[in-house]
Amino acid sequence: MSWLFASDLDRTLIYSRLAVESLGPNVPLDLQLVEQREDQGLSYMTSTAVALLCEVAAQMPFVPVTTRTTAQYERIFLFADEIVPNYAVTSNGGRVLVRGQLDADWSAGLRLRLEQESLAAPDLLRQFQELKHPDWVLREGVADELFYYCLIERDKMPVDEVASFARQAAASGWSVSVQGRKIYLVPRAVNKGDAVRYVQGQLGITRVAAAGDSLLDLSLLRIADLRLVPPHGELGARRVELADEQLLYTATSGVRAAEELLQAVLDREQVVTSRQNWADLESK
Repeated sequence: MSWLFASDLDRTLIYSRLAVESLGPNVPLDLQLVEQREDQGLSYMTSTAVALLCEVAAQMPFVPVTTRTTAQYERIFLFADEIVPNYAVTSNGGRVLVRGQLDADWSAGLRLRLEQESLAAPDLLRQFQELKHPDWVLREGVADELFYYCLIERDKMPVDEVASFARQAAASGWSVSVQGRKIYLVPRAVNKGDAVRYVQGQLGITRVAAAGDSLLDLSLLRIADLRLVPPHGELGARRVELADEQLLYTATSGVRAAEELLQAVLDREQVVTSRQNWADLESK
């Protein structure tokens, strides 16, 4: 039975120095730099996690899946030097890369879906202009001409107004996600789950193990047979309301959570079986 491992990156597999320090009680001594920009180190994994990921990638296709743009993804030199995936998903599912090159078939199909399923971006952004204010929206950007994001002052954000806008956007084929200090406005067709399903079909893979920490990872986790989540993210914060999603949370928070979830992928058959037995007991 063939498996594929698809994983979110930031705060799931790789961690900025700030994330390492804020999410864990201690900074590990065995941090290994995996991303840099010019001479600045940006993201890290423990050496144990790197070794485990190498082992996973030797056993099955490994697909990095990220909300980052393609250019931001390409800064992670680990995936160019040591572990070189044949497939990667960037821009929250908007781009599928095959050996570093854009998959034209995926892009063409996505463009058609965007035209058919979502309100045109200028119209949605016009609605958002009525809501945003410089008191709480600090900076705006667009990712690969696919979705939009804002850096915000979370404490000053008008929660009820944003929630109301999110409901309007959903009726127009868009999702609005507040994650940390960012708001994402994403067409429904641009999602990680559909992109990984496409890769799964291209490879003829039977089963998927997936990992992620945020609400933008939920579409990815829902297509997976093994759904791994570090508890320090937004999915962990909503653990009670997501009880029916069959998510498997690591016991460890912070950068070392990557070690635990990678070990679970290596032990996938036993983990899946034990989870099924547990579910059977719970249903009786």
